[in-house]
Amino acid sequence: MTPDRDPPPVSRDALRPGDVLLMYGDAAVSDLIRDLAGGDYSHAGFWSAGSGGDGGDVIDAGPAGVLHVPLDERLYSERYVDVWRWRSKDGHGIGEPGWPESDVEQSFARYLNSATGGTRFAYHRMFMVALLFIAKAGTEHVPGKRIVRLLLEWALEVMDQWLSKGTTAVTCSGLVYRGFDEALHGGHPHRYQIAVDNPYVLPAPVGAVGDAQRAETTARLETALDRLDDGADLARTFLLRYAASTGFDTVGEDVAAAAAHVYADFVTPADLQRSPNLTLVGRLVREYDG
Repeated sequence: MTPDRDPPPVSRDALRPGDVLLMYGDAAVSDLIRDLAGGDYSHAGFWSAGSGGDGGDVIDAGPAGVLHVPLDERLYSERYVDVWRWRSKDGHGIGEPGWPESDVEQSFARYLNSATGGTRFAYHRMFMVALLFIAKAGTEHVPGKRIVRLLLEWALEVMDQWLSKGTTAVTCSGLVYRGFDEALHGGHPHRYQIAVDNPYVLPAPVGAVGDAQRAETTARLETALDRLDDGADLARTFLLRYAASTGFDTVGEDVAAAAAHVYADFVTPADLQRSPNLTLVGRLVREYDG
């Protein structure tokens, strides 16, 4: 299925450090993510200045961790890869005076696999599917309940593997959101935020959530979980274990607090696409096709 618009073709020379790459994969689960989230994409990454002085590479999250990945590996494994460029709400871009590339690069570097400690953060596409089911339960976008239960069981099985290995769960678009949101300049946080307008995303930081907002969010979450019928317990268990992988104390089994703890992971590729801080540059051309 083609996107609603026809982005202009661009070469890799158009890429700048700090660009966001939004992608649409070939797998059936990519179709599911895109259909559940809306928009044109199923995966997200960040264009980095690079780890080997070769002109740049992609930082994104996958089952093997958060890694520097050659651009060709993404270009030829995804149906398409689009370049989006960040700007602050007052029009500043990464790389301008006072907005150095290193601020955001260093933020993403905190998530990369350790050279000595191995994988620290990792992503499986079923995590995004499960979180989307939880967020959007009861809408016309959610498949039949038996399918939802099957996919939640799959996501929970993968999640248990993550917990047994001590790996912190993250989503691909959640990583991009966090990488910008957590970038510091002169000690000042939230300078590089990507604003998202998604009713299922909890406000950040969690400490700033007011009592009224928290109550509204809790009620919305509980309603969504209840609509999953016999999948509700699976969804609650998944969310608690997902949060547990990030260090959240789940002893009290407070599902709403667990959701608040991992609010960024509810951000989808579609939310990034709709952000006023990101502007479409174009679609990367596969240089070796034909």
